[in-house]
Amino acid sequence: MSVRASPRPGTDAAAIARPVVRDRSAFAIGVNRVAFLAVWVAYTAIVALSLRAPLLRTGDAQQYVAMADQLAHLRPPSLSPDEVAAFKAWLAGQPAASYYPDAVKAIDQGDLRANGRQEFSHFWLYPLAAAPFVRAVETIGLHPGYGLFVANALLLAGALVALVRAAPPVVALALLASPALWFVNKAQVETFTFSLLTIAVCLILRHRYLLAALVAALAATQNLPIAAAVPLFCGVGVWREWRAQTWTPQFAMSRAMIGRCAIVALTIAVCLLHPAYYLWRLGVVTPQELNNGFGVHLPGWDASFAPFVDPDIGVCWWAPAIPLFAVAGACALLTNRIPAPRRRDLRWTAVVATLLGGWFLLTFAQTTNVNSGGTMSMTRYAMWLLPLAIPFLAAFAEAGASFNILMLAVAAVAFPLAAILFDPAQPERYVTPSPQSAWLNDWLPGRYRQTPEIFYERHRATDGGVHGSAATPGCQTILVARSDEQQPCPLTTREGSAAQALFDAGWNAVWITRSGFSGWGAPGVVGAIRNGA
Repeated sequence: MSVRASPRPGTDAAAIARPVVRDRSAFAIGVNRVAFLAVWVAYTAIVALSLRAPLLRTGDAQQYVAMADQLAHLRPPSLSPDEVAAFKAWLAGQPAASYYPDAVKAIDQGDLRANGRQEFSHFWLYPLAAAPFVRAVETIGLHPGYGLFVANALLLAGALVALVRAAPPVVALALLASPALWFVNKAQVETFTFSLLTIAVCLILRHRYLLAALVAALAATQNLPIAAAVPLFCGVGVWREWRAQTWTPQFAMSRAMIGRCAIVALTIAVCLLHPAYYLWRLGVVTPQELNNGFGVHLPGWDASFAPFVDPDIGVCWWAPAIPLFAVAGACALLTNRIPAPRRRDLRWTAVVATLLGGWFLLTFAQTTNVNSGGTMSMTRYAMWLLPLAIPFLAAFAEAGASFNILMLAVAAVAFPLAAILFDPAQPERYVTPSPQSAWLNDWLPGRYRQTPEIFYERHRATDGGVHGSAATPGCQTILVARSDEQQPCPLTTREGSAAQALFDAGWNAVWITRSGFSGWGAPGVVGAIRNGA
């Protein structure tokens, strides 16, 4: 399906309005209408599944609930000692199956106290957005988590509205057929981030670069690395307008210029909100500095691309249609199948998305908790990557009516499967190996080596990093730690000697892989964690 951007009357050529369908055949229009209807049917199904599911604590949900409740009652987002005690009592009184009682001890974070009040490791803007809904549901006697669910549902609806205005509707359906649906009823920030990044990318497709930067700044209040999108969006916007000769560095105080200056000023203020608050309260730019949430280092390929390719946490395994169609869309952008004006818009948006995606992958690798909780198998960081696929998915859908139909057919199958696999009623799952991971590590060991943290935590059913050895049930892939006296699998003389040589060379843990049940593995002994890493 080909589209072109049509400028509104009275605006310059860069002020692009809603895309207009170029192919006006009854068949093409019918396909888009079906896809549009399917998007909202899928959204309704997500809301229904989320309402049916119990409200479970996942990740740091208790922090968002605490802050939203505070703000809903016009109190600061931090808690006084009496408020901490009251909130702990509320947590302890929740059903055990909700996992909220398990979070009582997690409320106390000594490094995050200021003036006797308990701050949290997550910012309060997302809870502030949910606060009116939390107050409303508490008024009628419901769990405050329903207020955050309403906020998530509205954010997702806004993202879908922006998406169906900027790209073929089948793109929205493809993104919904992913683990994104699991997060909607969770008191976590993932839906907030996913929705705002989706809106920002859609605004770029429509040449609204300053508004896109503002939306990205809102997302960055919860995750500072997203702030890199602000100068990127603004820089590309200025460059494109300068190339199109619709921008000049003049300072005439026209209404349009005043509006732009206001957006820029607001964007800068929003970007500074997170660091300014924590500098004031805790003396650091972000609380992650105090709770060892990240470490600055140059990551290896395994850590950098794990959110894409790792069989336990990677998006390629849990939403394979999206990267496949994105690659096909990238190829389509290299052809002339899409009309030139629209092709330029898609190409520029794809460049922006690629640069931002590379930055995200670099920042993901800095976290000290790669195999983090608060997720259903796929890493929650991959939620940042899904909106960046939009220009590539749109390019594939617009390269021809047959491609649009193919995406619709695949999404129609993928969404029900995703709704079953990522049913919001399921609890978080991050300390058990996925079926594909278990198969690869026992049948093709060594062909892909996971990040040691992911392998250890999932095969030892624990959290908190690598503190010993771990192995697959068939002992075909083994992570051997020097400090662990009781190894999970017997080693051959050759394996033991090779492992000891690596320990003597400064390694704290090594990989031992064997031929695998298929005989096609890559047997060997290689370093896994070096001393001081």
